Amino acid sequence: MKIIEYIRGNYENVIFKTVLGIFLVIGLYIFCLDLYLKNVISMNGFEIPQISHNGLIVYLLFLVGIIVFILIQPILRKIDPKIILIVCVSIFTVLGMYLALFADDHLRGSNPNSVLRVDQGSCVTIARHLNSGDFSDFRLGGYLHMYPYQIYWIMLLRVFLKINDSVRFLYIFMLLISILIMIANYFLVKSLSKDKAVLNSSTLLAFLFLPNLFNVLFVYPNSVAYLLFVLGFYVYLRSFKNQKLQYLSVICFCMAALLKNNYLIGVIAFLIVVFISNIKWKKKFILLLISILFINVSNISVQKYFSHASHTNFSMKSGMPTPAFILMGLSGDGLRSGWWNGITVFMYEHNHYSSSETKKVATKALDERLHYLKNNPNDLKGLLENKIISTWTDTTYQSLWNAPTPYWGGKFNTKTIRRIYTEGTKTQKIIFRISLMSVLSIFLGSIVWTIKNLKLTNKWQSTNTQLICIFSSLFFLGGFTFHLFWETKSQYVWQYVMFLIPVASLGINSLYAPLRDLLGKTKILNIINAK
Repeated sequence: MKIIEYIRGNYENVIFKTVLGIFLVIGLYIFCLDLYLKNVISMNGFEIPQISHNGLIVYLLFLVGIIVFILIQPILRKIDPKIILIVCVSIFTVLGMYLALFADDHLRGSNPNSVLRVDQGSCVTIARHLNSGDFSDFRLGGYLHMYPYQIYWIMLLRVFLKINDSVRFLYIFMLLISILIMIANYFLVKSLSKDKAVLNSSTLLAFLFLPNLFNVLFVYPNSVAYLLFVLGFYVYLRSFKNQKLQYLSVICFCMAALLKNNYLIGVIAFLIVVFISNIKWKKKFILLLISILFINVSNISVQKYFSHASHTNFSMKSGMPTPAFILMGLSGDGLRSGWWNGITVFMYEHNHYSSSETKKVATKALDERLHYLKNNPNDLKGLLENKIISTWTDTTYQSLWNAPTPYWGGKFNTKTIRRIYTEGTKTQKIIFRISLMSVLSIFLGSIVWTIKNLKLTNKWQSTNTQLICIFSSLFFLGGFTFHLFWETKSQYVWQYVMFLIPVASLGINSLYAPLRDLLGKTKILNIINAK
């Protein structure tokens, strides 16, 4: 009874420490996997995860790198964060413009009816169709009939293609989004800490997190939705001074979820944070109601408009049913377990593009699969382990794989582009090393800050640092759990790692004092402190 009474009176603290405890276990597990294993996705249409072990050089590089990063915190504390931000954004812009101007502009999967359909190319092609008055993609078996959730991204693409109907213009747009993500990350961290070292550390981590750079060539809603997502949480933290901003924050989260369904995990995480925040219950339920209404009203409005425009019965509930995606996520063997295998398309086509019939067949097949896995726990364990390894150990998160390479009909326009996107080159190996170092640093810093928060004995206070800590943990755990059962790819999870950067910068900064005490007052530390 005393335990129940304690939970009732301290439910915020119980939720806070439970979530952080689970994140600590999972985060430490992923950190160890990334440190031990290297995953390179084959640069072709088969997306074969190629696993190898990291050597001693990787351990030494990370050890030296993280120690140096920690020891330069006093130096970073003396540098104006705006200078570091401007320098990093400037270098990032130059590198991004090089990719945008010299990479091939032939998007992979430009034919939405091709067997080798890839969503980014298909969406651009369909946006052009709609701009020219062609609504054939809404027909039975058409792309938008199969994947209606892409409509919001296609609507946005239509606007930009009206301005300039070229893929290279879209590359520049994606570069702008990546730059804005770095700037939004800066202001988010600034709302958490005024420590210059923390701000500079977060900017450096965001700059070195290379998927943000190489996603410039990935014309897809992931980055746009992430920007809205970061803005949503930043606005929410600001709303404690101006409560009207809370409505804007929830709209940003919902817009992110409409553009990219995975961010519905973020909406749920946000609502959990809202319900343990120190705001009135009436306001909590209003924010919940706004979330539900905004998403549903948007879907209904879009359905009615395009049903009328295309003379079809367009529905956001049509297309691939949920059981088919879960079945695919629990199918396969080896490191390709749970990756796309065409089973959803096969079922849908075999059942004459009927969502209801496909759902029946998929549900039956899923029940049989779950029954098999229940009776064969070793197979279930192997499947989940393979999914985790193949999803989380590619520290570039397929940002290189998504580029327009010759395999997909593109070409290498410069030697540098060739070196970046050719498997096994020295340039690509360097990219993988930098990506690995940045991801390991992000996880290490997040783990340290999580441990520090778990040691807190005070009651939940809804401080900005507590809110970002539990929110980033919930978002990460939601994504981790979701892709255990749903279709998986390493490109689907980069946002869960990147949103840990604010927490990681706090954690890395907090390591300076213990490391200084451990090393003692050496000459090196005296030199650093004197500067």
